[in-house]
Amino acid sequence: MAQIIWSNPAIKDLHQLREFYSQFSEGYADRLIDKLIARVDILINFPQSGRMAPQFKDGLTRELVSGNYSIIYRIQDADTVTISRIQSNAKPLTRLN
Repeated sequence: MAQIIWSNPAIKDLHQLREFYSQFSEGYADRLIDKLIARVDILINFPQSGRMAPQFKDGLTRELVSGNYSIIYRIQDADTVTISRIQSNAKPLTRLN
């Protein structure tokens, strides 16, 4: 089982998403965040389940899609996965930090 570490930029991404969608619907904002976190949780048992992010050539950066969002993460070692960013699929992937 892998340990999940959330980077500060990824946590900030979640907060910004929640803040934005809360303007329209608190319920939707809560469900979206819960869905993204649940998607990340599968990495505990299946850290390589996301596809290799083609924008990064290191072979360690992967992308897990959840609805309209990409969860960008890096496999640090056999026991550690770091969530780097959560980003809309409507825009191209950017730098990890």
